[in-house]
Amino acid sequence: MGEIVMMNRREALGRLTLGWAMAAGGPGLSLFSARTRAAENARPVLVVAFLRGGMDGLMAIAPHDDAGYVRARGDFGPESVLALDDRFGLHPALAPLLPLWQARELSIVHGVGLVEATRSHFDAQGRMEAGGSSAWTGGSGWLNRALAPMEAPSAFRRAAIGSSVPAILAGPRPVLATSDLRGLGAHAPSSWADGARMNALYERSSPGRIEELGREGLGAAEEIRRALGATRSSRRRRGGRPRAGVGGALSQVAELVGSDVGLELAYVEMGGWDTHAGQRPRFERLAGELATALSRFWSELGAARKRVCLVTLTEFGRTVRPNGSGGTDHGRASCSFVLGGGGGGRGAGAVRGEVGTLDEDALVDGRDLPVTTDFRALVATLLKDHMGILDMERVFPQWAGPSLDLWRG
Repeated sequence: MGEIVMMNRREALGRLTLGWAMAAGGPGLSLFSARTRAAENARPVLVVAFLRGGMDGLMAIAPHDDAGYVRARGDFGPESVLALDDRFGLHPALAPLLPLWQARELSIVHGVGLVEATRSHFDAQGRMEAGGSSAWTGGSGWLNRALAPMEAPSAFRRAAIGSSVPAILAGPRPVLATSDLRGLGAHAPSSWADGARMNALYERSSPGRIEELGREGLGAAEEIRRALGATRSSRRRRGGRPRAGVGGALSQVAELVGSDVGLELAYVEMGGWDTHAGQRPRFERLAGELATALSRFWSELGAARKRVCLVTLTEFGRTVRPNGSGGTDHGRASCSFVLGGGGGGRGAGAVRGEVGTLDEDALVDGRDLPVTTDFRALVATLLKDHMGILDMERVFPQWAGPSLDLWRG
């Protein structure tokens, strides 16, 4: 740090600001504001896990005794399922979720999707991330709009574990996006004296944006270093470390939750669900990875899970009947998993949503599972019941539908 103090003040300020952008930002971090506040330990958290590509909800949660399903799928599905109730069964690769279901910590909503008909990944994902009835036009995402503005918000209020800010979180309000928390805070002042010397540079500089950015960078870097230190030490003692893929992303979300840095909304995603060919082995691998990640995430949260809710979303489901390549094509409805969320043990015991018979004449265009639950109704329920967010006009300005009775007994 001494060498920086010896620099020309303008050069030093420029290097400090650039150093923050490279060390904490670079391509992996977008920190629009680094002003921080004291976190409230009891603040609820909503985690959105987007399954890109279109997850086959009928393979994940199969109405295994439905005559139409049996005729359409035949031996395309798994040889056996894990019974959830008299009608639906869980794919065996999702077995790590079964204890959560039995403990009444997991809810399942079937028939979820966009009410507008589209089989385009780009269009469907854009609509779902924008939260509107029209395609994405470069505006804001509903997850960015969900939280009302507040005085001196935490830099960690909204976070995405990934290489960039996703469309669902795009907008005017601060978002933290990073692919690896381990790289954050590495260049924070290592001591009080170092921090004091760096701040002194800003005090002697001319007012302006460079000073503001530098101070924000210092504040956020220091908060990262201080807040995440204890969690990392605990992880090292347990022999754990962040993993790749969705498991690694969720592990880092758990780290943010446990660090009490003010996180309220988090986003992760998992690709690969566009299973046009060779679906059975691919789905088994993907479902196993997802279920293991969700189960471990819930375990890593510990006592903090009481204030966390996680929901999975996917842009659409798959066709009821398989194609000629051992896969399925773009369909309409899929299913969502909901972990936690204030159900108080009342969320399990039945698959929510409506899934009628899968006879061909009951399907959309004779091929697709109908959407009976607008995804916005599901999200609105979680925002209201779990997060205490009541202004749905701000979140979904083009929608005024009802929320769900998700946690009825």
